[in-house]
Amino acid sequence: MLIKHKTKEVGLWILKKVSDHLIAAVVTGVLSVSALVSYITIGYQKTLAFLLSSYGVPVWVTVGCSISIVVFIALLINKTRALRAMERGLPLQNQKFMFAGLEWSLTENFLLNYDSLYTKDISAGFLETAVRGPSCPKCKKDANESFYKDKCIYCSEPFAVKALLKRFLDAGLSIPVSLDRQFEFVRKEVYREAQAEYRKK
Repeated sequence: MLIKHKTKEVGLWILKKVSDHLIAAVVTGVLSVSALVSYITIGYQKTLAFLLSSYGVPVWVTVGCSISIVVFIALLINKTRALRAMERGLPLQNQKFMFAGLEWSLTENFLLNYDSLYTKDISAGFLETAVRGPSCPKCKKDANESFYKDKCIYCSEPFAVKALLKRFLDAGLSIPVSLDRQFEFVRKEVYREAQAEYRKK
């Protein structure tokens, strides 16, 4: 009984010590965060007051410097992309690609990313910037409206969109019901086919 009593006392003592240390750590952490927030807030207020004072830097200078930094970063990113394209021997201008009887345009986003981004990894927004179009291969007019008619509404040039969708259906693949989703589906197939062609080069 004496051993059990001593064990209980030791357990309570350890629990008390751990609780004290834990509470102290939490209080210290809260106080540290509060001090840091106060320091940042005061520093921000003093900086803002200085910039707006008659002795501070004019607002237009601050705004101009910010815009210049953003433009510089954008130019640097564009230059880096151009260097990457040159190293890989890729053209910097958009490239034409025929698919489903339509003429598509492969942009810089495609040329710089086709080797690393699979169709399952790309979003609809990226896909729209990577593969543009389509246009009629004969009259070169925008074929977005003609896409659903499967022939050019301007020169009657036939397309092969329905044949493409039928081939997928015959293979047991599901095809989107809505026309907008079908357009996105075909655009993704353009990416997939163009990706395979460029990987062969």
